[in-house]
Amino acid sequence: MKRTEFGRLIDTIFASKAGEELSCSDYFERLPRYAELEATGEDAAARLPDVRHHMHQCPECEEVYLGLLEVVLAEKNPTPQGKNPPSPPSKGAFEENWPPSKRSWPEGGIRMSSLYERLGGEKAVDAAVDLFYRTVLADGRIARFFEGVDMEDQLAKQKSFLTMAFGGPNKYTGKDMRKAHERLVAKGLNDSHVDAVIEDLSRTLRQLGVAEKEVQEVAALANSVRSDVLNH
Repeated sequence: MKRTEFGRLIDTIFASKAGEELSCSDYFERLPRYAELEATGEDAAARLPDVRHHMHQCPECEEVYLGLLEVVLAEKNPTPQGKNPPSPPSKGAFEENWPPSKRSWPEGGIRMSSLYERLGGEKAVDAAVDLFYRTVLADGRIARFFEGVDMEDQLAKQKSFLTMAFGGPNKYTGKDMRKAHERLVAKGLNDSHVDAVIEDLSRTLRQLGVAEKEVQEVAALANSVRSDVLNH
């Protein structure tokens, strides 16, 4: 069976459940496939109608898609040196609705205290980590450090760690920063690579519409563990 035929078979299986409402978790599982179809000129809405339907119902999820599509298009069509990159897709009505935590602020405009809540909670952190690692794996400066890594496990650990670091529920059971990065330091991890990670993380948050104040707060938090990461 050709790869394209196999892809259509998988899409047909997904589409057979189009009458069911997707959860946000199910949506995120199928979103990379949807973005790949769009980026190659396929009719993604026809192939995965349930994904498109969920996107129309959930502005936050639509914004994650727009950010992901931008990354996929950049991977497939690198910007020639000296030229400006194309403008990102329009955010539309989502501008008014992100971050989700805005809709949860108490009357009087008092902001939630933790960075985790201000970013939008579990769904926002999960979406940011998923998009962040797509960006990292496409970044020639640091992608080699993830060769041979179980990315599904890595994403789960990172989501748990960032949730804890941002002030959310502490369910992190992984290694401390020094132990977790010993192997990478042995492979040559240095300050320039940490800079690249922070740059990619900040870019991801901006693509998701996070306010600049929170972007800078996350960047400062990431920079604060630099010495532990590099075992200085």
